[in-house]
Amino acid sequence: MEVKKRGGAREGAGRPVGEMGPKKPKKCTVTDSTEAILSAFGDGNFSEGLDRAAKLLLKQKLVEVSTN
Repeated sequence: MEVKKRGGAREGAGRPVGEMGPKKPKKCTVTDSTEAILSAFGDGNFSEGLDRAAKLLLKQKLVEVSTN
């Protein structure tokens, strides 16, 4: 008989990792207009707008990111 453990996440629980990889909290200072633009781009979600903007920059090859 297997002993049940207490605590821990259920398998499959939690938010799935997005296309851009795992997220970590960061602090940044933006203007009101930048916040409005990124929030609108993310359908009301600032973080999603930031991810979409980054993905668009990569797709358009306007930036390069090294993984070092």
